[in-house]
Amino acid sequence: MLVTGSSPEELASMTVAQLKQLCRDAGLKVSGLKRELVDRLRFAEIADDTDALILDDEDVEPVVEEVQEVTAELDASREAKVAQLRERLLSEMEKQREVEAEGEVLEAEILEADVLDAEFDDEPFEADLLDADIIEVEEVFKPKAVSPLDAAAQVSRSTRNVLTRPSTLAVLVVLSLLAGGGYWYYTTNLDPFIADPTTYGDRMDFGINSGSLDIEGEEMVRAFDDTTGGALQDVCTEMHISFTGVGHVAVARGTTSQLIDGSDTELIGAVRAQGPYGRTFLAVEQELEHSLSATFSGKTLVLDKCTTSFERSGYAFDQTTTTWTEVTDKTLLRSDSEVSLERDGVINRNRAVSYGLPTASLTEFLPELLLPLKPVDLHNLFGNALLKPGNTGANDGWTWTVGDVIPTSDNLGLKVYVKNTDVEQCLGHAQMTLHVIPGSPWPVMQQVDMKIEKPRHDSPTCGAFTELLLDQAFPDGALKLRYTMTRLTHSEGVGMIDWGAGYGGRPRAGDDVPEPGEAWGQEGLHMPDSASASETSRQWLLEEGVQCIITNAGDASEAAAAFSNGGYVWRAHDTRGQGAPQWNVSWVDANGAGWVIVERTDTDGSCQVVTKGGYDSDAAPDFKRDGIPETLSIGEVEQRLADADRYPVLANEILTSGELRDDVSIGYVLQLPPDSGDLLDFSSLLDQYREGGVVVNGEREWSEAGFSHTLSYAIDAERARMVGWVISSSNS
Repeated sequence: MLVTGSSPEELASMTVAQLKQLCRDAGLKVSGLKRELVDRLRFAEIADDTDALILDDEDVEPVVEEVQEVTAELDASREAKVAQLRERLLSEMEKQREVEAEGEVLEAEILEADVLDAEFDDEPFEADLLDADIIEVEEVFKPKAVSPLDAAAQVSRSTRNVLTRPSTLAVLVVLSLLAGGGYWYYTTNLDPFIADPTTYGDRMDFGINSGSLDIEGEEMVRAFDDTTGGALQDVCTEMHISFTGVGHVAVARGTTSQLIDGSDTELIGAVRAQGPYGRTFLAVEQELEHSLSATFSGKTLVLDKCTTSFERSGYAFDQTTTTWTEVTDKTLLRSDSEVSLERDGVINRNRAVSYGLPTASLTEFLPELLLPLKPVDLHNLFGNALLKPGNTGANDGWTWTVGDVIPTSDNLGLKVYVKNTDVEQCLGHAQMTLHVIPGSPWPVMQQVDMKIEKPRHDSPTCGAFTELLLDQAFPDGALKLRYTMTRLTHSEGVGMIDWGAGYGGRPRAGDDVPEPGEAWGQEGLHMPDSASASETSRQWLLEEGVQCIITNAGDASEAAAAFSNGGYVWRAHDTRGQGAPQWNVSWVDANGAGWVIVERTDTDGSCQVVTKGGYDSDAAPDFKRDGIPETLSIGEVEQRLADADRYPVLANEILTSGELRDDVSIGYVLQLPPDSGDLLDFSSLLDQYREGGVVVNGEREWSEAGFSHTLSYAIDAERARMVGWVISSSNS
């Protein structure tokens, strides 16, 4: 029922005396200016409307019962603290009242600040406080019954000013305590939610602090040095890096022009991207960027001894990684990462382009071992699981447990604990603490604690297949990574990503994928090259280089004997553009392994042996003809490389006029799996790895604009699937 039954216009037209009478009839304070009296009456009308809604709701339990339940839950210690605070508050308020009672205007302001809606002059203050205790409990346990927006709209400017006074804030704090913890129930009451997926145009800027990376072991140090383009060549055995900085993660939003088929308008936002065979797909493009300040310390070589400690500050470490994930299969098509390390004007850059993994099996059995400084994609981790305190789940080797509701800078959220069980079984630990909130596809806070240690890969809990892969692919040593990432800003995108959707013009399986036709593993001496002018412009092919070795058997007797007794070439690379063309040929047979460099001396085909050597037994590859797969020819793979439409970025670096540059080498390497009788018992898992792999690869070195550059590329020789390439640059 309304307090006055009058509209706001009618209240405004009344006199002060009439308004005071209405306040008196409604049990409200009668002091204050006319504007304040009108606001008080209007606010009381809203409160009465809300009370009526509460009483009409049959599903709501009686307020009295809730008050009794709250009161019953108060323990003795809480009651004692409340009593102390109440006495303290009453004493302070009484002193304040005596001081402010000297002026009528001040008295009106104090009464206006009274959140208990009762006058000091009519009843004892303590009684008002106890009445407010019950009222506060009603508001806490019926939060949906009162519209905070409507109520706030009725508060006048003078009332807002009063509510910010220290004395008023003290009252509000005590009322929260007297409510038996109800305030905290209200402010930590977060409805369960599902993590939002990323959308086209999403972007989050973040800060990184407390970052540390500890690297131990020579192989591990060298692996990290490779990623920085050789900027840390003098570091040995151990290295420690502390870092802070900022970064962002963003999902691109493509336009209609990016669609392969213009009728696929539901996929607007996706972009065109080329996969490992150079075919064009629709993909989701995501960019991750960091700008960090770093301090390096560790051990360095002095007179060939790794004993001297060092510390170097002032490094600027920048990284940008862009990935393209295919819309239909949700598989990684390509990633392009560039790292730059600069100090005192010396710049080292390393750009690496890779094309996912060749088989799904590697993704399945080899977990994500190295966590980059990347915000976790929450929907990828949690899927459609309902997030609420106590819930648990697992996904792709990651297990998670939802902790308590927590306040964040943006909203209420949840603390989630995440760890990788596969890493724990084989390598160490990978743990994360995430703060997640509704509406954000990434955590607002992410703490990472990871330790990777290869010596642990032979632990009894590590699977045999995973052990094989780690032994071959992971460097010896240990790596520890810790950092805290905090969200700074978030821009919401538009347009959901329709994962799994098909589209017009999508390449079919097998389209434009060549079939291997060269079975040289049984009797051949080497991977076939080609003399077809349409496939290569090279003037001296591998066939001619191997024939040169056989012809000059006196100068390369070991190699010639190996070829006549079933041996073969497991690695070969040419050199052009630096004088006469050469082939560096590495051979192996049942008795040993070695290498020979031969050179063409004239265009009539004459040649000579330049130098030769042998491999120690521990460096010699296995001799295993039955592990050599069928391949394409070197010329056929070269023809794919020379197609600028397939790999346009690489083409800019290695081609001129549609042909390989003279300073770009080409060749191949055969990689065989190690013998392991125990592992081969896992036939269902290892059948596809019994055979080795053949990779066509090459290099280019050049100088430009004050920088020296080195490029290395690799492409699968069986079906011409691009593996990737790396460009290292330095001005030192």
